[in-house]
Amino acid sequence: MKQILFNSFDTELFETTISIAYYENDRVRFIFDFSGKDFTILDLIKAKPILEKYREQTKTKLESTIIIAPHRWQRIIIRLFLTLLKPERPYEIYRTITNTPS
Repeated sequence: MKQILFNSFDTELFETTISIAYYENDRVRFIFDFSGKDFTILDLIKAKPILEKYREQTKTKLESTIIIAPHRWQRIIIRLFLTLLKPERPYEIYRTITNTPS
């Protein structure tokens, strides 16, 4: 399984990375690292159309998603966003990357 790290809010890079990950791999795990990043719910909502565009590939190729969010306010915003997105694959939220499964 290929692990793909996201640590930017650049939507063009985000879409390109997802597209390549799904094209080149049968099974992937996405890791979103929000350490040291300030963002709002609007930043996350920009990603929603991209995630919806790849929903079919996500159902078959995405193993799981790991989200690194060290601050409580980040985890609250992310949970709100995930409520809107209604993800179909499992995800886990961690405070630090050292606590994540390998």
